[in-house]
Amino acid sequence: MALDRWKKWLGTTEPERAGVLALLPAGSDPACLRQAAERLALPLLVLRSLEEAIDLLPKQRFAIIVCDRDLPGFDWHDTVAALIALAPGSCVLLTSSVNDEYLWREVIQSGGYDVITKPLRAQQVEHALDLAWWYWKARASATK
Repeated sequence: MALDRWKKWLGTTEPERAGVLALLPAGSDPACLRQAAERLALPLLVLRSLEEAIDLLPKQRFAIIVCDRDLPGFDWHDTVAALIALAPGSCVLLTSSVNDEYLWREVIQSGGYDVITKPLRAQQVEHALDLAWWYWKARASATK
């Protein structure tokens, strides 16, 4: 299980160990994210609520956080802001069935990294994760 892999890496901040945290609502199928992360050799942890992420983020650094726009309980603006505050170096990607230039600008202005269109497509997800990881790694290396 993915959580077992994360347990051994908790507290580690090496770029090679920092992976992907996905916040997806219950009922969402993370198969596309799992496939993309596996092809990129990035560990993936899927959580179902912002509350779970709030508990985990002080203990673990993630290169990428994928957050569904339809996560229950919070407006996506508030969720992205909370994730950025809790994980200031992470690249936050929002998944949304609406993806236009207006939303993309809002996400960027809010401190997010990009928007991935739903329904998720394997090639698009892999490309977005790959770019975000390399951006995160370059930024992490520059601050050493």
